[in-house]
Amino acid sequence: QHQLDLIIGLLGSPEGEELMKIPNQKCRKFIKSLPSTPGSPFPEVFGDMSPDAQDLLALTLRWDPESRISVYEAIQHAYLEKLHCPEDEPMREPLDTSDFEFERRKITAAALREEIFREA
Repeated sequence: QHQLDLIIGLLGSPEGEELMKIPNQKCRKFIKSLPSTPGSPFPEVFGDMSPDAQDLLALTLRWDPESRISVYEAIQHAYLEKLHCPEDEPMREPLDTSDFEFERRKITAAALREEIFREA
């Protein structure tokens, strides 16, 4: 609850489409039950940060994941200009999530030991 209060205090309450993009229905219902909050201007909250840092933060901290800045765009942002080195920033397509299906299955300690033994 406390972390959610801090996030809503900064970003404001998600409304409409932003709220509907929260995948967990229980979470959406809970957030909707809270009083509407306008959020806080980043320059007031992060006054010690440079305007470029505030801008990058504002582009990353959004309710809607699709409206957030991409990693590719972020590395080109003015705040990261001194770290940006196109020759040393490999790009690739997103990983196929089916490669990680093994993490979702329930496994006993004995079966895990057996799999580790076979890999070694």
